[in-house]
Order: sequence, then C-alpha cells, then structure tokens
Amino acid sequence: LSNGLVYDKTIHPLVRWPTTFVYADTMLLMHLWLVAAALGAVTVVLPVAASSVAGTAVAAAAPPPPPPPFPGLPMPAKFIPAGIQPPVAHGRRSVHGWLFLPYDLPSPESSASSAASLKGYFYHHTPEFWVQSPHDFEIMVQGQLALEQQVRGLPLPPAAELLGTEYVFTPPEFSLDELISGEVSTYHGHFTNGSFDTPQRDFLSNGTFTISKRTTVHYLYPLQNDTLPQLAYLSYPRQQASSPSPLSSAGTSATVSASVEGGGSASTQFVHLYFLHLLWSAPSFDQIVHVRLDLNSCLWQNGDSAKDVMAVGATFVVEGLPNVVSHRLSPDGSPEQGAVKVQLFTPRSRAAGGGAAAAAHTQCKATVLEEVHCVTMPDSFSKCPPV
Repeated sequence: LSNGLVYDKTIHPLVRWPTTFVYADTMLLMHLWLVAAALGAVTVVLPVAASSVAGTAVAAAAPPPPPPPFPGLPMPAKFIPAGIQPPVAHGRRSVHGWLFLPYDLPSPESSASSAASLKGYFYHHTPEFWVQSPHDFEIMVQGQLALEQQVRGLPLPPAAELLGTEYVFTPPEFSLDELISGEVSTYHGHFTNGSFDTPQRDFLSNGTFTISKRTTVHYLYPLQNDTLPQLAYLSYPRQQASSPSPLSSAGTSATVSASVEGGGSASTQFVHLYFLHLLWSAPSFDQIVHVRLDLNSCLWQNGDSAKDVMAVGATFVVEGLPNVVSHRLSPDGSPEQGAVKVQLFTPRSRAAGGGAAAAAHTQCKATVLEEVHCVTMPDSFSKCPPV
C-alpha cells in the first residue's frame, strides 16, 4: 500500500467488497432477480455489500425502501429521503476515491511549475446503484488538498485550459456516512495521476484533504425504475466563488451582469463550468465534462441572471437530447461545431411554470471542451462508448 498504487476500491475489479461474492456473480444474480420479478414466479434474495453496513446490523437487515417520485428540477443540494437509514455510525465503510476538479486560481498560484496545495471540487469516484453498496451516493465537495511534496506539471487553470486526464485522491477505507454527516472532514491518502478508468495510474504524492463544504449529496436508489427523461447536468463554476470575477475587466461581474442580461455588451463573456451528469436511475452513466458557456448568448427568463448561471450546483438541461449515454455531451459528438443549447432550471422557473413542463427557462449556448470522466452504470466499471 505504501507505493500509492492500490488503496482504490476498483484496483481489483472482480473483488468489490470484503464479501463472499464477486462482481461477476453480483451482476448475474441481479439479472436473474430482474427476470424473476418480471415473471412473478420466483422470490430471490439480493446480495448486499457487507462493508456498506459495517458497524450496524440494523442497516444490513433493512430492505431497500420503495423509491419516491422524482422531486423535480432543480433537485435540492442534499437529497437523503427519510426511511433509508443513512447516515449511520461507521456506515458505508469502504475505499472512496475523489476526482479532483481544480478552481481557476489567479497568478502566480496557477502558473507555478509545481504545486503543493490544490484547491477545488472533489467528486465521489465513483457512485453505484447496487443494493446497499457503500458507494450509493452522488457527492461533490469543495476543499483543499495539502500535498506532502511539490508536484510538477499539474494542469491548473487558467495557465492550463484543459485537464487532459483524471487526478484522484484516495484515502484508506473510511465511512462515507461520517463524511456526509460532517463528523469527519479531514483525510490522509494518496494523490495519483489516473485511476481504474484511465490508461495510467501514477502515484504523485501523499496528502491531507480537508473538506470545506459538502456541495451536493444525492442518495441513489437501487433498482430505480422511474427514469429521468431529461439529459440534466449539475454545474460547478471553475472560478472559485470568493475570487474576482473574470468578467470584471469588461465592466460585468458574475453576480451583477446587467449589461450581459440586456445584450448590451460588445465583447463575448465566457465562463468555464464543470458539468456533472445528474444521476437518478440505472442504467445510466457517471460523467463530468468541462464546458465554456457564452453569457452573451443567454436569453434570460424569470429574472435569471449570470449569478444563477454561476451558482454552485446550478441545473442545466440539454435541449433536444435524450438522457442516454449515446447522446451525452461530448467534445466530439455535439452538434453545431461543439456548441449546444442548454436550459437553466431555477426555483423561479419552476414556480413560474406551476409545475408545468412548458415553463420558460433561460437558454444559453455552451461549448464542450473535454470529457474529464465517464463510466457506465450501475457498476461504474466500464468506460462510456464513443458518441
């Protein structure tokens, strides 16, 4: 373990958790259960992940509750319905990796040839839909990773526009429930260039990660059949909230942008966003893309502004595309030479529509610059197919 190349739940893809079954057997049993349930002829007991209920016999004995109806868009930042019993003491204990998505930091911090402190978003790498999996949450947190040694050549924006690959922080096994509840916020582990779903996996440094904010916490129901038709993404601005706005040079800020809203600005105002595919039901795909959104292209509705576009966890729906992996956002497969039309879903637009699907939404154009991460679900092992 000292070389930093193991620690990850996915380093051995056939052994998911410390139980008597392996991943291939789990898939077979899951498929058999689905067939039997459809025929109504057989009752099958689903296997559960023992590590997801370590320290609590109550959670292990409880069957998964029936899923509620979809709460609507935008979803709340924290979605943990009553009755599922997390978080519990020591619950969901396993190895949980965290995909690093750097902030756009001002010089000289971002232009340094090496870095020992990394600030940004860290995404739970990777969530799953399995019954009582220790990874059944879609989570985005914000924080800082203090490395024990300088690491050269990291693609930190704005000096580097693209990430190019995955960078992952992986502590030893810990309780995800204790992270969700806020009981524990500091972790020590390994920082690597790459993970199980990349060609390389290079150890860079040990480090200590401190969480400052739990931005998105969504529980994933196993065997969820209520599919989400919209291709929806949660947005995380690359610009740190406390940083000066990149729009200020043109007399516009990300929080007060009257000239952009009115279309009076002559210069194009671009903002960089990380788009996380919103998960609700399986099959699905766990994906993060980096997009550049043109604020000048936005057709504002319901009093929306650039502040809503730049909100952490803002919800965007891709216009005209189904919610399937073959139609996901991609730098190679998007129409209009990479530009796509996205609709902003806010509480105001939801109220204005009175729950109607035809409610007016702010519409903007965005260009997909890169796909940072994409695996298919429910198991989160296989890379997404080409678009």
